[in-house]
Amino acid sequence: MGCLCLEVGCVRSRPCENLVREEDPSPDGRVKAVVFERRCPDLGQRTTQISILKRDGSLGNGNGNIFAADEPILVKVGWQGNGKLVVYSLADLTKGTRLVKAGDIAIEYEQMMETDLLAPLDSPGAVASPSVRTASPVPTGAPAQ
Repeated sequence: MGCLCLEVGCVRSRPCENLVREEDPSPDGRVKAVVFERRCPDLGQRTTQISILKRDGSLGNGNGNIFAADEPILVKVGWQGNGKLVVYSLADLTKGTRLVKAGDIAIEYEQMMETDLLAPLDSPGAVASPSVRTASPVPTGAPAQ
């Protein structure tokens, strides 16, 4: 931990921490995709990031190695074979820092329109993207608008 010294005294900085939201192993079990929220209290930052790690690899306390959004957003990952990972979100993923290839793994990013495909974050204090909206069903017999 670092120490910032001011005229009044020393203030200890709080380290960033990573909170895992989802781990999804590849079909062959060789690697896994890890979706996590990175919180940096001293900077007032909360971001959504994704890493591809070896099966027994640890996330540690660093940044994601394939994707980083500059705010907390809802994302899901899914494997389409051993060599292709797809990242799904209701948010615009082109605004994030992203790789389209990591080693022999191709990575695709898809913006979803169907809100039922993504469940809300289930941890206390989690923030959903403001772009997440759930449509109200049209009552039976009522005209569709």
